[in-house]
Amino acid sequence: MTAEPEKVSPFELLLDQERRASADASGGKPGAEHEWTGLLCRIKGDRVLAPMSMLKEIVPPPAFAHVPGTKSWIRGLANMHGSLVTVVDLQGFLFGENIQRGETGRRLLVVSDAGHKLGLLVNEVFGMRHFRVGDEVRETPTFSAPLKPYITAALKRQDDHFAVLNLQKLLNSAAFQDIAV
Repeated sequence: MTAEPEKVSPFELLLDQERRASADASGGKPGAEHEWTGLLCRIKGDRVLAPMSMLKEIVPPPAFAHVPGTKSWIRGLANMHGSLVTVVDLQGFLFGENIQRGETGRRLLVVSDAGHKLGLLVNEVFGMRHFRVGDEVRETPTFSAPLKPYITAALKRQDDHFAVLNLQKLLNSAAFQDIAV
């Protein structure tokens, strides 16, 4: 008789991804495998959590050079620490309306995907939030429809209810990889 495969929740998958990403940095701390840390940020009017395990840096947007022949949400290339970083406007990608240059609070979330650095431009960053496995809930908070394909989990602690943005799913989506005009 064959046992049925155990169903794994999206949050547990995020925890597993975080465990693998930070295996060297954890130093074997007891209980660390039951915690998840996300960065609370705003994309247009929506507040979402991005997994800290995927973020390399969080910086004010640097100067960048426009790349001809790309969609408007590909803002350009920036030189960060001697490496080229593709700057992607998440509001522009998801909602079709780029973040205004003068908007205060903009931040660049730098991620590394298959050895290539990407800078994800968000409207605002509110800081890190720490969660435990028991904070996962089935019901997601209200968020805009363009985010739906990339929200794979929800977390609730006291009165705070957050949607979790799956950056890996975003980066691997065909729409995100289709940058040419």
